[in-house]
Amino acid sequence: GGEMTPSSDLDLIFVYASGEEAGASDGRRPLPPSQYFARLSQRLINALTAPTAEGKLYEVDMRLRPSGNAGPIASSLEAFVQYHDEEAWTWEHMALTRARVIAGPAGLRQKVEGVIADTLTRPRDLDRLRGDVAEMRARMEMEKHTDFIWDVKFRRGGLVDIEFIAQYLQLKHAHGHREILSPSIRTALKRIRDAGLLETAKADHLIEALDLWHAIQGLLRLTIEGDVSREWENGVPGEVRDTLARHCGAVDFTALKDKIELSSGRVYGYFTDLIGEPAGDIAGERQTEENAR
Repeated sequence: GGEMTPSSDLDLIFVYASGEEAGASDGRRPLPPSQYFARLSQRLINALTAPTAEGKLYEVDMRLRPSGNAGPIASSLEAFVQYHDEEAWTWEHMALTRARVIAGPAGLRQKVEGVIADTLTRPRDLDRLRGDVAEMRARMEMEKHTDFIWDVKFRRGGLVDIEFIAQYLQLKHAHGHREILSPSIRTALKRIRDAGLLETAKADHLIEALDLWHAIQGLLRLTIEGDVSREWENGVPGEVRDTLARHCGAVDFTALKDKIELSSGRVYGYFTDLIGEPAGDIAGERQTEENAR
């Protein structure tokens, strides 16, 4: 999505096209296409993650490839298409809204971009979509619950809630509004607003909160080694407090904390109105119907 921080990893998917008549490679040790591209992909991963005197260049996460850790490290174009047509879960299509083709032959890039666009613009069962998004967020909340004010990613009303709102609205509306698609959450929210699919005030509040979370997260990851703890807040130097407040448009550290609470509460309210409560109502209706049977 073009929104990396100093400690971000790379979520990669490798897709290859070898042609129906492709045989083995022509090197000293001929390999079939699947094995050739699997080894090529692994060598690239090894290069990106090799330890150096300055540390690793990047951490690499391959779990978003078709079938996750159980799938091949490199996927044929045909398998990639079939997986997203027949097997992918809603959360995988949510993640696909952030996909960006970064390298490859022009023809293959165009085909993969077409597969991504076709997947994201298909008509959806909106009740199921809303329920799947709500269930995924609830599961994440159970695993990573936090009320720590500086955990701007996972706390309710934080980065994850904004990302889920943007991804939900893209999957909901892209069938009729292809122009709203973007791997950038900020750009997607602006396009959703400009298309009239979300009230201007709500979209602007979400963008404002997104900018705040990115500013806090980026500065903390630049200045603090490891995770920010509750003990850190008690001993944070005054100059760091002042820098954080100034960087985030607050008059002082206390005002910044108030701004965080206001923004997270507002975002959580939007998530609840758009996804949480409607999904809960649908689940309740289905349970009532099952009980009646």
